[in-house]
Amino acid sequence: MQKLGLHHARRAQVECNASRRRIVYSKLVHKARILLVAKRNVHRAPVDLNALKMMEAEIRLVQQVHLLVDLQSLCPAGYECPDTKGDAPTPCQSGYYSAGGATSCTPCPPGYACPDTTLNLRLQCAVGSYSSGGAASCTPCPAGYQCLLTNGSSIQPCYPGWYSPHAFSAPEDIFATILEICPEIAQSDPVLRAIQATNARAQTSFLNRVR
Repeated sequence: MQKLGLHHARRAQVECNASRRRIVYSKLVHKARILLVAKRNVHRAPVDLNALKMMEAEIRLVQQVHLLVDLQSLCPAGYECPDTKGDAPTPCQSGYYSAGGATSCTPCPPGYACPDTTLNLRLQCAVGSYSSGGAASCTPCPAGYQCLLTNGSSIQPCYPGWYSPHAFSAPEDIFATILEICPEIAQSDPVLRAIQATNARAQTSFLNRVR
């Protein structure tokens, strides 16, 4: 509830700032038009060089303020601004991000997690987890499946007689990519027993390297 209140307060502030910028910009444009008309009239009438220089200086000042207003009107980080009408920015949805000044939010690429909608922060999924894209967090490989790729394009069910435990936190999560042989079947087949022993040695070697 508190997060929802903060979201509404932030959106209201963004809308208020956008409204103020539109008013300031409208006044500046009106003033610039008046100055340009006055400058043309001075050229047609007897020339007052001092007045002309003052008008030119004021026009340059207005142009600089225009640039400043444009910079301040950039779409804020974590939002998208699909049009230039000054409408209220739309917040990026979870799994998307915008670092600011964007017409649309960018989806997090497959194999990565983007937990912050205001930053181009891409966290690569660990082995044993995956993301198909547009995700704020990586998904653990489900029990009974092997996830060979972190982009979610290779989630395969275990073969009969083999199993895969649910993904664990690193470093054990690598085991979710290694199919285990059911002990009852392995004991009845010498070839499978050898494969099981090889897997066990590979897991032990991996843990020794990462610890």
